Amino acid sequence: MKVFTTAKSILLLSILAALLVSCNNEVKQLTIRITSRMYSKFEEEHTVKMYQKFPISDTDLEGVVVEFYPDFDLDTLTFKAYSRSDTLYNPAAKILLIKGKDKKEEAWAFLPGMVPHFSPRSFLGFELLNFKTGGKYIKPVNPRDENENDNEK
Repeated sequence: MKVFTTAKSILLLSILAALLVSCNNEVKQLTIRITSRMYSKFEEEHTVKMYQKFPISDTDLEGVVVEFYPDFDLDTLTFKAYSRSDTLYNPAAKILLIKGKDKKEEAWAFLPGMVPHFSPRSFLGFELLNFKTGGKYIKPVNPRDENENDNEK
């Protein structure tokens, strides 16, 4: 029985280690812009790694990016986020707002050009300005680039 428990523990540890390695390799860093609905001139940027806390101005809140979806979509029945593909068509980052050790709320950061997603209670808006990945995700092909390459042949 001890051998089974030990083997089961080793398997579980190896799965957890693989998950941690894959999470660390997927997204190297993200740059998040924070704005406010109440204070139109407020704006700050943070470049962080996944799961790294960052302070939010002079508030008692901290943010932490906990999820990244390369092609964000939302299931309209369950309201759960998922990625349609590994291609960076609609990248999004889920941000938890925490105070001390308590989760206060969550918000999403999308690329600029879309309406920033504001958290419902703190009135903070988030945009995903930049991100670096470890090569797992596919960059979308720009049709203009393909046409230029065709003309060079």
